[in-house]
Amino acid sequence: MALISVMGGHTREIQVQVDPQKLEAYGISISQLSRILAAENMDLPVGTIEMGWSEYTLRVPGELTDISQLSSVVVGQHQGRLIHLGEIAGVSDGHADVQMEARFDGAPGVVMMIQKQSGANTVEVAEAVKAKIEELKRNLPADVEIIPFMDSAEYIKLAISSLRTAFLLGFLGVMVVVLFFLRRVRSTVVIGLTIPLSMIVVFIAMYAKGYTINTISLMSLAIALGMVVDSSVVVLENITRHVESGERVREASMYAPSEVGQALTASALTTIAVFIPMMFMTGLVSVMFTQLAFVVTITIAASLLVALTLTPALSSTFLRRALVDSAGASRGWFFTAGERVLAKVDSLYSGLLSRSLKHKRLTLLVAVVVFVVSMALAGSLKTEFFPEEDSGDITLTVEMTPGTSIDRSLEVMTQVGDVVEREIPEQEHYFFRLGLSESGFSAALGEKEGIHIGDFMLKLVPPGERERTSFEIGQVLRKEILAIPSVLRLTVIAGNPMQHAMKGGESPVTVNI
Repeated sequence: MALISVMGGHTREIQVQVDPQKLEAYGISISQLSRILAAENMDLPVGTIEMGWSEYTLRVPGELTDISQLSSVVVGQHQGRLIHLGEIAGVSDGHADVQMEARFDGAPGVVMMIQKQSGANTVEVAEAVKAKIEELKRNLPADVEIIPFMDSAEYIKLAISSLRTAFLLGFLGVMVVVLFFLRRVRSTVVIGLTIPLSMIVVFIAMYAKGYTINTISLMSLAIALGMVVDSSVVVLENITRHVESGERVREASMYAPSEVGQALTASALTTIAVFIPMMFMTGLVSVMFTQLAFVVTITIAASLLVALTLTPALSSTFLRRALVDSAGASRGWFFTAGERVLAKVDSLYSGLLSRSLKHKRLTLLVAVVVFVVSMALAGSLKTEFFPEEDSGDITLTVEMTPGTSIDRSLEVMTQVGDVVEREIPEQEHYFFRLGLSESGFSAALGEKEGIHIGDFMLKLVPPGERERTSFEIGQVLRKEILAIPSVLRLTVIAGNPMQHAMKGGESPVTVNI
């Protein structure tokens, strides 16, 4: 971990309440008293000791550890008598003036924000923090509860899980489509084996490049999954055609790939040429597209290599010459049913192609109209850096008039909490904080902070358990909160906090002049 920022609660403070009359009577000034206390409350280095290859620094502990020690500090002398701090001031163990308030579901609380070190694994750090929290819970009082509110690792795990599921479903979908069109189990097995072998090549390249399995790499693999089998299907279909024409499987596996190899190479290179420029992007987009372009490029190259080498080898091993009599005897009910469906598709295509060729001008006119309409629609489409996601998170920044006291700001934020409890039954948890943080954590993230500024974070139930979206709820909150007196400005952000951070922490529309 790099930083732990604690917001809310009370800060311990040793308070020295000086009696001005006694200070004047003994001839001691405030600045003199301050210097004496600072000098008495420090560790003093006294030298070093060398032992073999090591050197140790020696110090004399001088920091005060008890109020009685502080009261006994000599701050001066009067008429030959030593004056102790306890004679001119009252010393108490109290709390500093409140500069930061925090509430969780309306109850007083403390907010802890944990920032990982650069380069550390987010999921591993989050799991370690959760394990430590479980240890701390055993020693906490019964009325104290630790509730994780926002965990960036959850978004990462959810994204990776969704992409992993999409990848597996895509793999199954590819196999079903291949089985439907080839109509042979052995041919489908050959195609199915080429996919993991191509993926192995990709993983080796990713390891050499230093990439990890993340949302970008999984998305890239899911995109390239359909391209992996393209070349292998063409090669296998040509081998099958040679076998059905009477050639032996071994000879067909040797000569058929050479007939389509040049065309497949040209097709793969044209696709790779689209992704190559994306590897040289800079800025934030390079984080997303450089790895995507690398993975897709390697995947296509690996699939071409597998199609021209491994697919013929597997075909010569798994395929067997079809036994068809002179009348075209049945090759199985699945093959026959698939042949009927494909025959109907061929018939429909032949009819459509024939009509198109008979009415060439009309066909060209329709194509031009579709192109023009498509371009017009493309110009009217909205643009955005990231699509909005209903993650169930709503962040509010409430600004009051500068100079508003901490007590008045707390009253306003409490009213905001009342609005949430009254208007948003979909809310699961919420917390707010206001004031100045000691570590300046919010300012370091580019956020505003001050006694008159409050940050309110709302967690909604999952989308499947509510009818309104987080964006609709955000509009309701905007209307209700702006009606609260003393609210000068309100910012409502509905959506994934991680996406908002990647956008630079700005509102959807930002114009700086």
